[in-house]
Amino acid sequence: MNGRSQGRFTGWHMLGVMVAFFGTVITVNLTMAVFAATSWTGLITRDSYLAGQSHNAELAQARRQDALGLSGTLAIDPSAVEFRFVDRAGQPVIVDDVAVKLGRPATDADDRVVALDYVGAGLYRSATTLAPGQWQADLTATLADGARWRRIWRLHLSEDADR
Repeated sequence: MNGRSQGRFTGWHMLGVMVAFFGTVITVNLTMAVFAATSWTGLITRDSYLAGQSHNAELAQARRQDALGLSGTLAIDPSAVEFRFVDRAGQPVIVDDVAVKLGRPATDADDRVVALDYVGAGLYRSATTLAPGQWQADLTATLADGARWRRIWRLHLSEDADR
C-alpha cells in the first residue's frame, strides 16, 4: 500500500455509510411500529357508525336532563370521591343510586366503578385510593322515578393534593 491510498474514501466506505444509515432508519421504524401495534389503540367505540346513530337520542336525553334543573359537583382527592347533588333552588337531591366510573383518559388500565353512599344534605361519598394525574369521571345517578342523570367530568389530581 502506498501512502496515498490510506485516506481515500472508497465505494466500500460509501456502502458502509449507506447500510448504517438505512439500517438505523429501518430499525427505528420497526421499533415504533411494534410499540404502536402493542399499545392502546385509542378506540373508544368498536363501531363508530352505530355509535353515531344514537347521537340524536343522546342529545334528546341531555335536553330532558337539563330541563330537570338538577346540578351536581364532583370532587376527588387521593382517598375519596365526593358528589353534591342539588336542584334549581339549591335543595339537596336524594337519589336511589349513585355510581361513578373512574378512569384515565388515555388508557383503561385504572378503570373502576365506585358506588357512592349518601351521607346527608345532598352529599354522596366513597373512600377510594386514586393516584395523581388526569382522571375522567362518568357519574350516573338513578332518580326516584327511575330516570338516569349523567355527567362526565375531566379532573386533575395533583401530587400534593390534600383537598
